[in-house]
Amino acid sequence: MNSFFSLAALGEHPIILNHGFQAGQLQTRPNHDTVIADGKTYWQDFWLTKADERIDWPSHEDVAGKISGD
Repeated sequence: MNSFFSLAALGEHPIILNHGFQAGQLQTRPNHDTVIADGKTYWQDFWLTKADERIDWPSHEDVAGKISGD
């Protein structure tokens, strides 16, 4: 709950980063650690230091039905 009151929040709303579809992950099928590293790299230019939380998942799971079915 602390993130809801952090300096990154916009008003009463926390900033949650959720990266978009990464086509390269369909072929590479990265492991958990690589997905986390990819998410950090994806946002590093600006938003990484301004967000409260980040959601990272591999794109191949989104397409295969794991996340889209959850």
